[in-house]
Amino acid sequence: FALTGSPKNLGELPLLELDLNNANSVVQVEAFQKQRAAVVGGGFIPERQRLRLDMDAVLDFTLSFGDETTSTLTPSVSACSLREELVQLADIEDLEVFCMTEDNFKDCVVVFNPPGNAGPQSLLAVTEPHLNTGVGSSLQLAASVVPEQKGESPVKLDLKDDPLSAAQVQLEADESTLERILAAEIIQVCGDGFRTSSEQCDDGNLYDGDGCNPLCQTEPGFRCVSSTTGSGVGGIDSCATVCGDGLRIRGDGERVRMFEQCDDGNKDDGDGCSSACKVEVGFLCRGGGLRSSSNCASSCGDGELASNEQCDDGNRRDGDGCKSNCQSVEEGYACALEPSGDSPLLSVCVPCHASCATCLGPAADQCTSCAAASPFWQGDLTQGARCLGSCSEVGSFPKGTDSDKERCLECHEECGTCTGAGAHECLSCDVTSNFPYLSADGHCAMSCPSNSFGHEGKHGWTCQPCDSSCFECAGPHSMSCTKCDDDKVLDLLVGTQGICRSDCPIGKYVDGSNCLPCAADCASCIGPETYQCTSCFEGVNDGMPVEYGLPPSFPPELPPP
Repeated sequence: FALTGSPKNLGELPLLELDLNNANSVVQVEAFQKQRAAVVGGGFIPERQRLRLDMDAVLDFTLSFGDETTSTLTPSVSACSLREELVQLADIEDLEVFCMTEDNFKDCVVVFNPPGNAGPQSLLAVTEPHLNTGVGSSLQLAASVVPEQKGESPVKLDLKDDPLSAAQVQLEADESTLERILAAEIIQVCGDGFRTSSEQCDDGNLYDGDGCNPLCQTEPGFRCVSSTTGSGVGGIDSCATVCGDGLRIRGDGERVRMFEQCDDGNKDDGDGCSSACKVEVGFLCRGGGLRSSSNCASSCGDGELASNEQCDDGNRRDGDGCKSNCQSVEEGYACALEPSGDSPLLSVCVPCHASCATCLGPAADQCTSCAAASPFWQGDLTQGARCLGSCSEVGSFPKGTDSDKERCLECHEECGTCTGAGAHECLSCDVTSNFPYLSADGHCAMSCPSNSFGHEGKHGWTCQPCDSSCFECAGPHSMSCTKCDDDKVLDLLVGTQGICRSDCPIGKYVDGSNCLPCAADCASCIGPETYQCTSCFEGVNDGMPVEYGLPPSFPPELPPP
C-alpha cells in the first residue's frame, strides 16, 4: 500500500479477503500481514554537532547540555558509552554518536534524533577539562564542539533559545580559545545507502520484499550484510535470502537476490530441495512461504530419476523392470540411465542373463545374485560376476564353507578342473600346457609313469594302469604291453604292442627284449633268415635244419657214393 495519494492507505489496514469461488487447481493460497504500517512524518532534518579531542593533550573532561553535565569522561570513551552519558541528561531524549580516531585525534559526531529532539538544539559544551601541560602543543586544538548541521522541523516546537551561530567555545581553563572544526554532512535517511545505528539495514532503496523494508528493518527470511565491517554502521547493505531457514522467499531474480524455488528448513541435498534452495531433478516441491516450509516429494513415473528413487522408467506399471513405486528394481531385471538421448535421466530396464537372479546388465558376467539352476559364481557379485552350474566349467572349485560357499576359487595352474587349490587336487589337466596327463594321485604330468598309459577322455588325458604282466603299455590289456620286466620278453603282436612272456613261442626268436617271427619255412630259428632255422616244418629239407649260421649250398652238394 502506497504512502502517497489518498490518506485511506495510511496506517494499519485490514487483511485482503480471498474469493476462490472461480479458482481452479489451487495448490496453496494465503493472506497475512507481512509488516505493520505506521504513519510516517517527513521534513525533519536532525541537528548534528561534532566533538573533537586531542587525545595527547586532554586527560579528562565533562560535557554539559543546558543546565546538566555528564560525569567525568576520558578521551578513550567509546561511542556507546558517550551516548549513554548524554541520554541521561534531562533535555536529551534520543541521539546517535559516531566516533573515529585518527592520528591521536578523536572525532565524535552527535546526531539528535527527531521528533524528541527535533529542530535546533543547544550546543554541547566541554567543561572542566584537565589538560596535559607537558605535551607542549597548542591548546586551541585540545577540545571543541562545533555545529555541523542546523536542525529543522516542519512542526513548531517549544525549544530553548540558544545562539547556534557561535563559531567558538570558551574553555574554562587558561582563558584559551579553540577554533571551529568543520566536517562532512551526516544525514539519517532510510534508503540512502548509509546504515545508521537505528537502522537494521539500508540497501539504498525503499522497496519492500528485497530483504530491507522501507523502514530499513531486515525482512523475515533475509540476511543483510553491510559493506562496513563490524557494526555495519556507515555502509550500504546487500541482502539475500537465508536458504534452509524454512521461510521461502519468492521473487523475480531482479530485486531479490538468490530468490528461492523451495525452502524445506534444512540445507541437505537429496531430499528434493537442494542446499541452494533449488528444486532437485525428479522432485516436486509444493508450498512454502513466510509461515510454512516447502514440502518436497519425488515424482515417480515422470522419467526423471530422483535421488530417493531406485529407478524411474517413465511409467507406474509393474512387470517391466521398475516397480510401480520406483523404489526397487524387479528381480531378473537391471535398470540404468540412458547415456544419451532426449531423456538422459530416464531408467532403461532390461532382463538379466538366464543364469542371474539379479544383475547389473544383460551380460552373463553382470550377475549380482545367481539363479537356482546356476548357484555357483566366479568373480565379485557386487561388481558383477558369472553364475555357473558347476565351478568345473571354468577350471575352478567351490569354496564350500562360510556364507559364500558357492563361490568358485581358482585351481592350481597345472589343473584343468580340481577339487582344491593344491597341485595334487586336479580332476583334469590343461591339455594345452606342458603337463597334460592326470596321474592317479591327482597330479598333472608331462607323461604317464611306468605301469600306466595315457587315455584321452571327455575331460582330457588321464593315466590308466597297465595289465599286471606289462612294465609299460599302450592300453589296459595284456596284449597292449610295450615293455616288459627284465626277466621277460615282449612277444610283439601289432606294431610295438604285444604280450610279455618268459620265452618266445615256436616260430619266433629273441631279438633283444622282443620276440620276432622266424622265416616262413622255419619251425624255430635263431634269426629272421631261412638259413637260421633250428627246425623246419615237415616236408621242408626233410625236416632237418641247415648247419647253424651257414647258408644252405645251392645247388646242394650230393653225398659221396
